[in-house]
Amino acid sequence: MKIEITNSFEMDHPTSLPLSISNKRRGIFVGLISSLANHSCVANIGKCHTDDTKIIYYTLEPIPKGMQIFISYKPLFYYVSTVDRIKSQTFFHCKCPACKNNWPPLLDLPFPESMNYVYRKSIQSSVKLLDETKMTLEMISCVRKWMSDEKYDRDTLSSLKKLIHKAVEKLPQPNYARCTLTDYFSKMILRSNKVLSEV
Repeated sequence: MKIEITNSFEMDHPTSLPLSISNKRRGIFVGLISSLANHSCVANIGKCHTDDTKIIYYTLEPIPKGMQIFISYKPLFYYVSTVDRIKSQTFFHCKCPACKNNWPPLLDLPFPESMNYVYRKSIQSSVKLLDETKMTLEMISCVRKWMSDEKYDRDTLSSLKKLIHKAVEKLPQPNYARCTLTDYFSKMILRSNKVLSEV
């Protein structure tokens, strides 16, 4: 008899409320694609499950040709601090950019504090604070309107994907707008399984 360590994943059933999602565990699975994808707390793909236990993968941000596909085995960096991610149960030490550079959990911080981080970071980089703040607020207000209208159709998802592409081009991580857009996109995907086949 041989014991093998394999990447397995929890299968959750999202129970959603207007801007939040909680999960009810349905089981554990080993999938061909998901078990081959490596972990990053800055994942570029996400996954969700249908009622008939199919797995749907979707990109969180554009993936350049030749780049490795990463999935997160733990919460993404913008939800949980590096210390708490390291404490979570895995059999490896994560070396993704978020863990190496101790990126803050931007979506878990109060808004003023996360914007203060954006300000401090922009002083240290070539990104202009005014442009970044303006773009951040425009993108977030757009998405919040879609979420409050519970508008999860194909056009809305496509518009959000375009905003994410724009954010990736203009705003280096860690960035509040990019994290918020990706977070909302994942929530929209979970709420709109019926339109996934059209996107």
